[in-house]
Amino acid sequence: MTVRIELVDRQAAIRAFHRVPRRLHGRDPRWVAPLPGDSGRAFDPRRHPTLQPGRWARWIASDGHGPVGRLAAFAPAHRPGGGYIGCFESENQHATATGLVAAAATWLAGLGCTEIHGPVPVTARDGIGVLVGGDDGPASYGCPWNPGYYPALLGAAGLTPTVRLRSYRWHPGALDSGRLRSIARRVDDGNDVRIRSLRPSDLTRDVHQIAHIINATLADAWHFEPVSHTEAEAMAHELRLVLDPAMALIAEDVDGPCGVALAIPDPNWAWHRAGNRLLPTGWAALLLGRRRIPHLRVLALGVAAHRRGSRLAARLLDAWLRQAARSGYRSAELAQVFDDNRPMRHLLEGIGLQVSRHYAVYSRTLTP
Repeated sequence: MTVRIELVDRQAAIRAFHRVPRRLHGRDPRWVAPLPGDSGRAFDPRRHPTLQPGRWARWIASDGHGPVGRLAAFAPAHRPGGGYIGCFESENQHATATGLVAAAATWLAGLGCTEIHGPVPVTARDGIGVLVGGDDGPASYGCPWNPGYYPALLGAAGLTPTVRLRSYRWHPGALDSGRLRSIARRVDDGNDVRIRSLRPSDLTRDVHQIAHIINATLADAWHFEPVSHTEAEAMAHELRLVLDPAMALIAEDVDGPCGVALAIPDPNWAWHRAGNRLLPTGWAALLLGRRRIPHLRVLALGVAAHRRGSRLAARLLDAWLRQAARSGYRSAELAQVFDDNRPMRHLLEGIGLQVSRHYAVYSRTLTP
C-alpha cells in the first residue's frame, strides 16, 4: 500500500502526530507512553529556546488505514550546517522510514545543512539515539525505547551509527562498595569540599546551580546545548513534583558548587503501572505509585573542570549510592554515558556496575 508523507501544518495533523507512538506500540508491554503534557512541551519554544521559527518541521506518514510513522527535523541557527531528526516512529517498513528521512533531509538541505544526526529530541542533551542492544524492557524516564527493527530502518534510509552511548544498572549488592569507598577516601580535595542534599525550600536557586554545573561538565560533550535560564526554571517546577531531596546531592567548595549527583524516583515506573493512561483509574495509580517508586533515574553525575582530577565524582557517587540503599531504593539507571567518556566508564565499571543498554545516534551527509 502506498505511504503518503505529509508536512504537519494543521491542528488535526498535530494531534495525529502525537498519537502515532500509541498507535504503533500501544499493545507492546514494553512501551511507556510520554508523561501527560510532555509531548506538547517538547515543541514549546519557551521550553526549548533552540526552536527558532522556520528552523524546525514535522512530518507524518499515512497509508490507507491511518498514520504509520512520524519524524521531526531541527536546524538550529547557531549550528551552521548541522541538522537533526527526532521523534522518529515507524512501522516495520523500509519505505515508510525512508520516505520520512528523505522528506526531512530535503528540508534540511534547503536550509543549508550539510549533515544530519538523530534521533535527537530537540536538543542533544538527553534521550538521544535509538536502543540497539541490551535490556529492551520498559525505559526509564528520558531514555529511548524502540522496537528492535529501528536500527535496520535507519540503515535502510542511508544513515550509519556514529555516536554510541550506554546505560548502567545499579541495585544493592551490584557493586564493589569497598573499592568505591577506597577510591572516595583517596579524594585529594582536602577539607574544603562539602556534600549536601538539595534544599526544597530553595529549590529554584539550587536547580540553577545544578544547571551551571551540568553546563560546565558537559561543555565538550557531543553537540551539547547548555541549559538556559528558562529551561532551569522549568526544570525546578518539574522537579518539585517528583523530587526526593536525599537523592539530589551538590558538592561545594570555596568557589561555589563544583559537583552534582542528581536522581529522581522514576516517574515512568509509576506511569507504566498505571497502564499509560489517565482514565479511568490511571490518575489514582499514578498519584499512589509516585510515593513508593523503587527505581531511580540518574539525571546527572559530574564535577566541574577544576575538580576532575580529584576523584570527587567517586566521593559523590559513594555518598549517593549509600543514601539510595538507606532510603530503600531497589534499582537505578545511570544513563546515558557516551562510549568515549572513558573516565566515567572506568569509574562505573571499576566498581562493578554492569552495562544494561546500548544506544546509537545515526548520521549521514547532505548536499545543500
